Amino acid sequence: MRQLVAGTVAVIFCMGALAGCGNNTSKPKPSESPQSQASVSTSPDPAIAARAAVTYILDCAGEPVASPDQLTLTCADGNEMLDQLVWSDWGQDQAQATGQLTTNTCEPNCANGSTLVVPVKVTASGLVEGEASATYGTIDVTIKGNVPAGLQRHQGFKFQTVSPVK
Repeated sequence: MRQLVAGTVAVIFCMGALAGCGNNTSKPKPSESPQSQASVSTSPDPAIAARAAVTYILDCAGEPVASPDQLTLTCADGNEMLDQLVWSDWGQDQAQATGQLTTNTCEPNCANGSTLVVPVKVTASGLVEGEASATYGTIDVTIKGNVPAGLQRHQGFKFQTVSPVK
């Protein structure tokens, strides 16, 4: 594990050094905003800090996003999503965030339902380490404060992960 992390750190360092030589005109993904990057783990353990740089959640399209500020929870219909996420402990076995859940009540049906927005605490867990990156496979959402009718205080969501190193 430590060899994998050390190798990953070396590759990232070399890529960073080479990046200064070119002209990068591409724009970062919204999830790569300075806000979300500032929430990467500040663990004194160098292995955790290195892992944080290559830790992601795979979004609905299977694209890796690091400490996302928004995340769709129900990929089939998009009726539940998290936004305004602020992460801590990113790259550790469990990462925590606060933000808000936006959900469609689907009453009387999803096409005519109303939108509810509630404050939440989020835990990303189920970290799977692959050859070049790690991904969280479980997102647990807990509503803070009063729970509106029709919603559950706790919900768990499974996400696709990278293939684990054997």
